[in-house]
Amino acid sequence: ESIFMPHCSHLSEDQPGRAYYGFNFQLGNKNFKFRKAKITPRKVGLFIALWKRDSDGRPSPLLQMILSIITLF
Repeated sequence: ESIFMPHCSHLSEDQPGRAYYGFNFQLGNKNFKFRKAKITPRKVGLFIALWKRDSDGRPSPLLQMILSIITLF
């Protein structure tokens, strides 16, 4: 039985985050960026990075972020 049935809208592939299955979407009135974590090659655990491209096409940090973690079992 499902208790939470979210309605996502404005789903679009995030080209710079393509290697991480990156997508952008809205849930309610909030904007989200999705990334699938990768297994790290030399350490135990998973790795994920969120960034944007500046006007010159270089990676730069997001200025503001609220982190939401969704885990699937």
